[in-house]
Amino acid sequence: MVNKKGWSFLYNDFKAVVNYRDEFLYFIKRYLIDIIAFIPFIISLIYIFFSNQKKEKKILLGTVPIITFESLSKLLNKNNIDNTLFVFKDWSDGNFHSGLSFEDICKNKFLNKNPYGFGSYIAFIWALKNFDIFCLYFNSGFLERTIFWKIEPIIYQIFNKKTILIPYGSDVWSASDTYNPMHKIGIISNLKKHFLLDNKRKKRIFHWSKYVNVIIGFIDYYNYLPRIDILVYHGQIFVDIDKYKYNFNHTKIKIIHYANDKSRKGSMYIEKKLQNIDAKIKYFYGVKREFLLKELDNSHFYIEQLTNGFINYSTLEAMLKGKIVFAYIDENINNIYKLLNSEYYIPFFEELPIVNVNLENIEDKIVEYLNKDFDELEQLSKKSREFAVKLIKENEQIYIDIFKKLKENI
Repeated sequence: MVNKKGWSFLYNDFKAVVNYRDEFLYFIKRYLIDIIAFIPFIISLIYIFFSNQKKEKKILLGTVPIITFESLSKLLNKNNIDNTLFVFKDWSDGNFHSGLSFEDICKNKFLNKNPYGFGSYIAFIWALKNFDIFCLYFNSGFLERTIFWKIEPIIYQIFNKKTILIPYGSDVWSASDTYNPMHKIGIISNLKKHFLLDNKRKKRIFHWSKYVNVIIGFIDYYNYLPRIDILVYHGQIFVDIDKYKYNFNHTKIKIIHYANDKSRKGSMYIEKKLQNIDAKIKYFYGVKREFLLKELDNSHFYIEQLTNGFINYSTLEAMLKGKIVFAYIDENINNIYKLLNSEYYIPFFEELPIVNVNLENIEDKIVEYLNKDFDELEQLSKKSREFAVKLIKENEQIYIDIFKKLKENI
């Protein structure tokens, strides 16, 4: 983003978002692959349908590497619930995935070069044959990139498979549906992805929502989803709590802020407002999570965001480490949860140990907490850790109960 004389140039390279030649060639290639694969795919489905199904009820988590399913898999394993973590391709280089990839189920080097080509059908047949419960993101269907993506949830019903959909953010966010202006700017910051996917994203959400067994929604996802079966304020994090060591050193206060999307979290504004603060502040953007968690150990305050209006995955990670979190918490979002479950959420938000900051008061709030007695800050940091532990354990139990109930009902 470049600002000149009152103009905010968000994107100023004066190029078309999509080149029609590239788009045309992509769809020609895609249609050819899908037409060639269609008949053997149907034959394989018929064979599986009439063959004997295994009695053991197996769970598959897939098919893209997101930290949510990596953590969920470990939680299920810890509770002796058998599951398999699968991705077509692990672009996280092992950071968000420790299960199977397409190369593990198909040894053909030609097919491995493009696992989303013919591999979409091969992996789907393999999964249908071996699993009974499918836990997916809204954009992680096996046939997602094919022209036959609409039939996948119907096939699950035909084969008596149970399906859970868990959104993680960009799989359901839509620029046209968000009520948050900064969130909208953050979504369209990737113009190519926005124009190629946003329309399909909304069609896909509506279509899949008709056929699946369970949809779990969090925070403000009710803006984008036509159906939610289970709604919790934050249910994406389930981790090995013991690996997040409490750490609030008696040293000079250090502050950290990091983001993958500077626009959507208001990072540039945070830097501008805090440039005169008398404290050590570090800013990180697009950096690997493992590095950031180490940097977090050496910090006391964590500034999350000024725009989203709710806590995020990184918020809870910081709280587990005992950091004092500064973030914008939208009362309108909070009120939805208070109305739905007042017994739980009224005390929940009263006890939430996050310093609520906004565009007007962030500098004053940071200064206020920098001037507090260290013992008082330490007590707040302990509350931060305790709150996160309690929330995560509650989230974990919800997922364990869901999977056990699904296994019983197959």
